[in-house]
Amino acid sequence: FLHCRECGSRFRRQSRPYGERWICTTKCGSRACLKTDILVQRTIDALKTLAAEPERIRAEQHLQPPPLSVTRLQNEWQREMSKVHPDRTRAQNILFQLAGENYAALDDTPQQTLALRQAFAAHTSGKLDAGLFEKTVEKVLVRSDGTVALKLKNGQILQ
Repeated sequence: FLHCRECGSRFRRQSRPYGERWICTTKCGSRACLKTDILVQRTIDALKTLAAEPERIRAEQHLQPPPLSVTRLQNEWQREMSKVHPDRTRAQNILFQLAGENYAALDDTPQQTLALRQAFAAHTSGKLDAGLFEKTVEKVLVRSDGTVALKLKNGQILQ
């Protein structure tokens, strides 16, 4: 769950006589090195900010062309329907497959965003729990300067 914002690799925990710290495991140039208590506090602060301002959570538009399977099925259905005597059963099967492929290709980011906003808005107590974190956060990202950002389940990254 803890990743380097510079290179994307996972952070590793190191135990030292003066306490635990988290560092990037690659040689990406990130000098981020955070003690566990500082990391936890910065993560909690970021979550508290979202709980106070859930409207900061926005849906990112993921406009993508339809998958090739959808295009192939559309062409197949058009060929079947352009016949003088189309096979009704075959046309229905193609349409069902097409509906399934279109459904699978749907972008559920707006629904995820709404669910995230509702989860933070409903969290009115001052204490933040692990359940809210697990339900809303995909990754904690650490920059080389030690700042913490949250990558939410809808793909949005918030500082």
